[in-house]
Amino acid sequence: MAIEFKLPEVSEGVTSVDVAEIRVKEGDVIEAGAIICEVETDKAVAEIPCPHAGRITRLLISSGMSISPGTTILEIETANAGAAAAAPAKPAAPAAAAPTPPPAAPAATAAPAAPATAPTASAPFEFRLPEVSEGVAKVDVASVAVKVGDTIAKGAVVCEVETDKAVAEIPSPVAGKVTAVHVSAGSSMKIGDLLLTIEAVGSTAAAPVVAPAAQAPVTPAAPPIAAPAAPAAAPAAATGSDAGPPAPAGPATRRLARKLGVNLRQVKGSAAGGRITIEDIEAFVRERMTQPAVPAAAAAAPGFGIVQAAPLPDFSRFGPVEKQPMNKIFRTAASNLHAAWVTIPHVTQHDLADITELETARRKYVKANPNAPKITMTAIIIKAVVQALKAFPNFNSSVDMASGELVIKQYYHIGVAVDTPNGLVVPVIRNCDQKNILQVAAELAEIAGRARDRKLKAEDMQGGTFTITNLGGIGGTAFTPIVNYPEVAILGMSRTLNHLILENGQLAERQMLPLSLSYDHRAINGADAARFIVKLSGSLTNFLELF
Repeated sequence: MAIEFKLPEVSEGVTSVDVAEIRVKEGDVIEAGAIICEVETDKAVAEIPCPHAGRITRLLISSGMSISPGTTILEIETANAGAAAAAPAKPAAPAAAAPTPPPAAPAATAAPAAPATAPTASAPFEFRLPEVSEGVAKVDVASVAVKVGDTIAKGAVVCEVETDKAVAEIPSPVAGKVTAVHVSAGSSMKIGDLLLTIEAVGSTAAAPVVAPAAQAPVTPAAPPIAAPAAPAAAPAAATGSDAGPPAPAGPATRRLARKLGVNLRQVKGSAAGGRITIEDIEAFVRERMTQPAVPAAAAAAPGFGIVQAAPLPDFSRFGPVEKQPMNKIFRTAASNLHAAWVTIPHVTQHDLADITELETARRKYVKANPNAPKITMTAIIIKAVVQALKAFPNFNSSVDMASGELVIKQYYHIGVAVDTPNGLVVPVIRNCDQKNILQVAAELAEIAGRARDRKLKAEDMQGGTFTITNLGGIGGTAFTPIVNYPEVAILGMSRTLNHLILENGQLAERQMLPLSLSYDHRAINGADAARFIVKLSGSLTNFLELF
């Protein structure tokens, strides 16, 4: 009997990952610690090793699939699996002969055919996704109606799946107790993928009980459907709040809501368990259209009105189009940036720092020390930022609106935005105040390389107190970076420019570095922002104090 290997916890707080790459296949013999797959979290890629050695008998995931910690990844036959499995096999026989089924047998003599298809008593039954419709090879899981421990009847709906054009309910072919759920809402599946493991109702005397058990689903089946109903209580969020669990709705309904700019938490669901349907969305929109128009400023607030973005036209009417799915990193970054932009009152302060002497000295050092860590302008800026943060502690803080406090950190962990082929990530260099420029430069090069190779861990991107983003290698003279919540400030660097400066009546050519400081106006006032950027510029001009 094979051992089930389930997805372990990837990182604290991570509840869902995307399968990026699978490195094994069914039939492979692997060693303990062999990498099974790579999974992608919001901001990093993690390798998943298998703690068991043996032969892979079943592979239950596929690339692109979304899974949660605890989902079964594969089944593996190990050297001692047989001995371990033998113990549970023995109680299975007594379960078949258990005295409990006989009293139920007389209640259902009308179902003689059931024993032919019913599994052995207490035997685990693996329920795989059946064919949904002709020609359909892949579906999205819209909702899961059962959970581990639920007792279900034959024919009870265990999940809803969405094809390209329809939503289908998937009934269970057997009655029994759910011992494992291998899918989650939002994941993609192929026909034949494992849905559930069920401890099926026994055959012989127990099998005919399936008929009266048809009444049991009304009792057990209600809890599974009622479980998602908890989110329906989130219409407590009908005020427009985005707090709490997500509103229950299928992918097609969510797509329509996004298209129309509808906040699902404001919609009351009419289906079982408070589930929101397409008809509910349409009715909600019709109702809002008959109400007085919401002021533009109010409509911009998240969840205030239904119009958060104008619906897109059908671009294919104007010419050929191509749709490219956004990866998880891109989707998460987009969501976080939008949340930061609408919740933080941004102000941006611009300045030019004279780095003429600094750049000359930097180039000389790099040329004279080719084997030393390369000192980049970003590494120098990190040290200059730390000095400015010490002078202005509010910039090294977070705003706690719930308690009405400013949380000022006594450590200096600087995040550096890195542009990768898979999206923007912000690895963090810790305790920059305790490191010299060479140490910072070496760590910056190492962590940026890991970011581009998708080797960052989740903890590599946590705990930052201030962020730097450098677009100087690309171009531009200024921009408005978005604060990386829950931080309160971010510094943008643009391309160095040569300016003619009038000094003591004489024109002089100077190298000027454009700096753009965005900050949270709740924590920082304009005067302090001006002082901060002047301090920063002065540190770059009088750079010897940084070394």
